[in-house]
Amino acid sequence: EVGRRGALNAPAPAASANPPDSVLDAGPGVAHGRLPVRRSRWGQGKSSLLALFVLIGVASIVLMLHALTESPHIGGRWHIDAQGHIELAAASDPLLRPHVGQALSGVLGADDRLTPIDPLALQRTPRWVLHDDERERQLASQAALAAAFASGTVRLIFSNGDTVELRPAARGLSGIPIAVWLLCALALAVWTLAAFEPLRHATARNAIYAVMGVCQSVNLLLIAAETALEFGLPAPFARWSMPLHMAFDLFTAAAMLHASCVHPRRLPGAGWIALAGWRVLLALLLAWNLGLLPNAWW
Repeated sequence: EVGRRGALNAPAPAASANPPDSVLDAGPGVAHGRLPVRRSRWGQGKSSLLALFVLIGVASIVLMLHALTESPHIGGRWHIDAQGHIELAAASDPLLRPHVGQALSGVLGADDRLTPIDPLALQRTPRWVLHDDERERQLASQAALAAAFASGTVRLIFSNGDTVELRPAARGLSGIPIAVWLLCALALAVWTLAAFEPLRHATARNAIYAVMGVCQSVNLLLIAAETALEFGLPAPFARWSMPLHMAFDLFTAAAMLHASCVHPRRLPGAGWIALAGWRVLLALLLAWNLGLLPNAWW
């Protein structure tokens, strides 16, 4: 009887400050109350950085498209004929339609300065012009044509002696080819992936991947701009086209060499091999900038 009363009067065990499952289920970080907050803040920070990176990519595309829509344009499509002359292949402008199939021999701007037509002007980028002298001719011809179109009034002189006076108008969104939109979408996708993977796993290998992604996304944007313009980029952008393409391609090649040294298996002397690749990259860029590499279209 006494034992039974003692058991009834015994104090109840104190409630645990932490329920049995609360700490074990939540993990060791929750027990101290700090780690989940840090993880949450880092996750929010990564999302903000990715959103900022995507915003920069979208803004760059919008600015490029705005510049393209404002560029002067005449309603004609040109190609190189069998004799190597620039020929009017198709025309949406009623004044040009009677001259479809005729070769263009010159352009007069509002200042009455005659611009002879070089077939190289129709090659949109200087990146793939093999010889330096031909590249200079191309850039000079494209710069003269861009100045003539920007003057407000142009007169096209055809090989048969016909002259057509036109007023170049802004290209507008309807004048942007489908290929440009596709290239812009691809550039934005590559740009976004270049940021996503390093933010998801911040490692040196993913940083190398980011370098390749950024370089090739900008290359795609340059190609998109060059695709939209019949006679290449206007000055001074045309002068920057080849150096930028070359620099981004060389950075991509050096990053690929670096990546192959450490993935999927780290090679012996990987650090020295990667360092040599980056040094070769800088040496090539410096030599080209100093004019020590003739015909460096590659």
